Amino acid sequence: MDATASARGARIVADMRTIDSAVLMYNAKTGNLPVDIAAITTDDAAKSQYKLLAAWPTPPTGKAIVTAFNGSEKILTGNVTAYTLGSATATDATQGRALYNGQTVDQILTVSK
Repeated sequence: MDATASARGARIVADMRTIDSAVLMYNAKTGNLPVDIAAITTDDAAKSQYKLLAAWPTPPTGKAIVTAFNGSEKILTGNVTAYTLGSATATDATQGRALYNGQTVDQILTVSK
């Protein structure tokens, strides 16, 4: 097992869960999902922006390994330079969620058959 790659994977999962938590806090405060990153990283109540994250996290570079829900290892190899925020108007599982290479943390941790 590659300890460095596992640490990168753990960081990706933690970052995404932190972003998702900030989105939930924003939703509890406003009744809406954030429309952009600034809505949860900037403090301006007049614009419905609340500093719920000190800074938008940056994913680690290089190979990452995560442990899926079923206990198997999953390798993430994409050259992802930034997490994105799923559209507030999406009609699928990505709605208002943190995304890594277009996937939510739940999608990353679920092994497709």
